[in-house]
Amino acid sequence: MTRGGESLAAIGRLRRLADALLKQKDEDAAWFKAALMVYEAGDGDGVTLCRAFGLAPTPGRDGWRSSEARSKRDALLCEIARRFYPEEASERCCAAKIASRLRQFAAGARLWRPGRLEELLHYVIAIGLPTSSRTVQRALATGRLCQALPRVAGTDAEVSKAHDRRAPQATTATAD
Repeated sequence: MTRGGESLAAIGRLRRLADALLKQKDEDAAWFKAALMVYEAGDGDGVTLCRAFGLAPTPGRDGWRSSEARSKRDALLCEIARRFYPEEASERCCAAKIASRLRQFAAGARLWRPGRLEELLHYVIAIGLPTSSRTVQRALATGRLCQALPRVAGTDAEVSKAHDRRAPQATTATAD
């Protein structure tokens, strides 16, 4: 199939998908169809698929990938504070200890077992965003008491939860 033929096949699939979704009388399906129509109508005006679907960042704003990564990182940092540093006297002290552990973990072998502090440190580092003491403190302040941020979810957290149920162990961190 030629390059143009692949593009025509792809837009055809998107149209069929939009039509099938629209039969469901769902708000999301209507949004998808409308965004696809904006994309098709705005071709000459430089409307990209990302822009039509509202995924392109506006000037001065972060894109959805950066925002989502930051939210995940912040939720993980709050989870670390909640599970491993619940008795810390202040957010500032807690943030300093978490940042210190992150630096130590990043510089080391990065080995971890499910359900332990190192597992969450691994996930924070894997996101790839800065984690200075000030950044950790801001994340903790934003998610004060970890209620404002979503809980860590997904297969990684499910592994941790399953491990926690199987083998109850002391999971408090050692003092830095």
